[in-house]
Amino acid sequence: SSPMVGATTDELQSVYAAGGDQAALIAGLYLMPFAGIMFLWFIAVIRDQIGDAEDRFFATVFLGSGLIFVSVLFVATAIATAPIVGVRYLDQQTPSGREVDTAQALTYTLMFGYGTRAAAVFLLTMSTLGVRSRAFPLWLARAGYVVAFVLLLVVAFFDWIILVFPVWVALVSLFVMRREKARR
Repeated sequence: SSPMVGATTDELQSVYAAGGDQAALIAGLYLMPFAGIMFLWFIAVIRDQIGDAEDRFFATVFLGSGLIFVSVLFVATAIATAPIVGVRYLDQQTPSGREVDTAQALTYTLMFGYGTRAAAVFLLTMSTLGVRSRAFPLWLARAGYVVAFVLLLVVAFFDWIILVFPVWVALVSLFVMRREKARR
C-alpha cells in the first residue's frame, strides 16, 4: 500500500518532503509509457504473425481493444501520478488526503473496471485470430480464452489476478520468439 493512500494532509506533506513519492513518480512518468509502447509493439508482432490470414472483423476488434487498453493504462497512470506531478513540477500545494484517495479511486476504476475488460476482449479476439490463421497452437489459444474469462469475471473479486494478463503476453512472446528462431 502506498504511504499516500488514506493519509492526512500533514502526513502527505511529510511524504513529499522526504521524497516518498519518487517510486510512484518514476513508475508513472517514466516506465508506464514504455510499457504501453512495448504493448503496441506486441500488437504489431502478433499482426505480423497472423499475416494475410487475418480476419478483418476480428482484427479490427483486436487492434481496437489493444488501443483502448493502452489508452486506459495511460489515463489511469496520469490520474495516479497527477497529485505528485502537481507538487513536484507545477508548484501546487500538497493535495489533501481526500484528493489522493479520489485519484486512487479513479485509477482503480479505470484499470479494474475498464482496462481489464479491454484486455479480456483483446485476448478473446487474439486467441480467435491465432486459431483461425493457424498462427498459434490450440493450447495457446485455449489458455488465452481462459485468461480472458478470468479477467472478465474474477478480477472484481481478486485484484491480483490481473497479473495473469502480462504473464500470458509474456508466454505468447516467448512462443513467437522460439518459433521465429526455429524458422531461421
